[in-house]
Amino acid sequence: MALRHDAFISYSHAVDGKLAAALEHGLEKLAKPLLKLRALDVFRDQTSLSASPALWPGIVAHLEASEW
Repeated sequence: MALRHDAFISYSHAVDGKLAAALEHGLEKLAKPLLKLRALDVFRDQTSLSASPALWPGIVAHLEASEW
């Protein structure tokens, strides 16, 4: 399965963690079609990525797979 995201959220965990979570949730629910899980696929590291030795290459791959 190829990676594809509508948006990639880059933020400071210490300063903007709560804002980033709210932004992700809002974007996914904005004008959501009735039978779809979410309107947009938004990448945010705490919900889309787990800690591993390949963390940085994974972030780069998700960033490259994002439209915005």
